[in-house]
Amino acid sequence: MVIPPEWAAQKLAEFLAAVSAFTSGPAAALGAVERVAEALDAEVAAIIDGGELLAAIGYPAGEAPVGELDAVARGTRRLLTVPGSGLCPATVVELVHPPGARLVVARSSTDALCREEIWVLQGMARLTAMALRTLSLLDAERALRRESERQGAENARLFARLTEHQQLLERSAEEQASLRRVATLVAQGLAPDAIFTAVASEIARISDVDTGMVLRYEADDTATVVAKCGTADIRMAVGSNWSLDGDSVTARVFRTRRPARLEGYGDAAGPIAKALPGHEFSSAGAPIVIGDRLWGVAVTTSATLSDTLPADAEERIANFADLIATAISNAEARTQLTASRARVVAAADDARRRLERDLHDGVQQGLVSLALVLRSAAADLPAELQGLRDQLELVENGLADALGELREISRGIHPAILSEGGLGPALKALARRSAVPVELQVQADRRVPERIGVAVYYVVAEALTNAAKHAAASVVRVDVDATGELVRLSISDDGVGGADPAHGSGLIGLGDRVEALGGTVQVTSPSGVGTTLFVTLPIPASPHSTTAAGGDADHVGFDDSGT
Repeated sequence: MVIPPEWAAQKLAEFLAAVSAFTSGPAAALGAVERVAEALDAEVAAIIDGGELLAAIGYPAGEAPVGELDAVARGTRRLLTVPGSGLCPATVVELVHPPGARLVVARSSTDALCREEIWVLQGMARLTAMALRTLSLLDAERALRRESERQGAENARLFARLTEHQQLLERSAEEQASLRRVATLVAQGLAPDAIFTAVASEIARISDVDTGMVLRYEADDTATVVAKCGTADIRMAVGSNWSLDGDSVTARVFRTRRPARLEGYGDAAGPIAKALPGHEFSSAGAPIVIGDRLWGVAVTTSATLSDTLPADAEERIANFADLIATAISNAEARTQLTASRARVVAAADDARRRLERDLHDGVQQGLVSLALVLRSAAADLPAELQGLRDQLELVENGLADALGELREISRGIHPAILSEGGLGPALKALARRSAVPVELQVQADRRVPERIGVAVYYVVAEALTNAAKHAAASVVRVDVDATGELVRLSISDDGVGGADPAHGSGLIGLGDRVEALGGTVQVTSPSGVGTTLFVTLPIPASPHSTTAAGGDADHVGFDDSGT
């Protein structure tokens, strides 16, 4: 068989062009055996790798003799059954890729493959191996790319999820910090107005919007703004009162007693809706409930549709509404407790005053009258009854001593001098009766109310008693300043110190009296340094207050030092 010289180059070129067009390994393997069979006029061509058939041509579908092909590829037999022709000589060429694979070719012609055909077959085998290797690398690269894309997508999903969780954690942390700040103010017992202002600011912050407000519902079905924070041009000033007609979050909460939300006021009507600069505003709010009573509402309002409220804004606001309810309940309880304690103190003072007056007008006057009768009777006795006169004088002296003791008891029950002369003379009398030297200074521009004066009197009396009994002090300094809206009382000694108010029932009782009047008591007593007692008491405004006048010790300042 004579083969032109250019035939081999042409076949290899055509083969290369054909196998290079395939995009997958299985398609390239099948295309390679088809073109090998076509180029060499072979009835059978196959690629087999370690007993696995990669591609075959010349057999009915699914009927290729894999075992026979593998035996020929391994060299254990030389003849291959060709359908329709029987056993025919087979030619085997090794492929570089896949490693160990073989290209098997058989044809029914009695002529064996010539040298040029074998050279073309070997060239096709090399091109097939190159194509399969290239496609294998491309498949691996595509698989890696797909895996990389999958991992990238998974990483992006995880990152988005982590970002979302991080935002949730940050938002939760911010909300918890806001709640702690407000809860701290509530625990400190601040006035409700301060709590309202703090809540208005915090609910705006945690809702990421411009304005926060707290409104109180009134008995006439209106709402009053008690706190507002924000820069939006919402014409609802603190102290303003609003009708609940029309639609608004404030009105919805009032009607349902439940959290409410309004996305835009385009269809809303009523005074509150008109107070907003535009219909694009949206609001969310939660009720403030004290017991079973709907007290008010906490509301946040966004400035624009792009500045939307969080989906859980109502739930967040509800947490702050609960704190407001607690603050109001605490304030009401403190007010009721203070009023109750003030009533108890006032009742006790009235009882003391009546008892002191009864003693002064009744028992003391009776003893004085009895002493005068005895003195008159003793003076009328004849000289020969000197013994009886002496006995009557003893009885008179005993009555005088009893009268003195009764006066001391009367002063302890209620200081009459306080009612008669004012705080200054009453404290001066206390200082002069003290067992420890007292340096007293009183500054007052008006007469303080009697209940304030009584509290100051008893605090000074208790402090002087403690200094004499326990402090081993050489001097006590008492300073009273009643020239402003407060009475400021300072009592200090140079004794041993170390006093513990918790272990002294006297100071505890006086502390209750002072706190019942809205005042405060502070005790400082370092060991070895002495004790200082500082008291402040608010002076209630009185339309009958007068300016300083001569003669009343409460109206002038004086300094008295002595015992």
